[in-house]
Amino acid sequence: MFGRAESHDLPVVCPLPTTGSICTAGPEIEHGLQEQVLTEAKNNPGVCKVHYYGDPAIPLYSFTYCRGDNSKFQCSKCLEEAVGVIAKKCNNKHGAQYTKPAGRCCIRYENYQFCPLS
Repeated sequence: MFGRAESHDLPVVCPLPTTGSICTAGPEIEHGLQEQVLTEAKNNPGVCKVHYYGDPAIPLYSFTYCRGDNSKFQCSKCLEEAVGVIAKKCNNKHGAQYTKPAGRCCIRYENYQFCPLS
């Protein structure tokens, strides 16, 4: 280990050391849905979730990650900042990802399954 957090059984869904935001090109999702998906994802780090919207139901998949050396508070704060960046830079896109510098945390959602559901 030597100071590095081990990560067993976690899918590689937020490529590191890439930092910054990536917005997926394509149609926009319903207004307010991005915030709902990001908030739910932020509250469940390390869990791949599926969210459905529209009629017929369309899935959105989300995943968040915090490095193992973060406290619960640091993780929550980091993900909160990441959600803010995505909301500002990738407003209502059908996919987005943000990885904080030094890989402290990341958050991602897409309209395709990129992680195994928990």
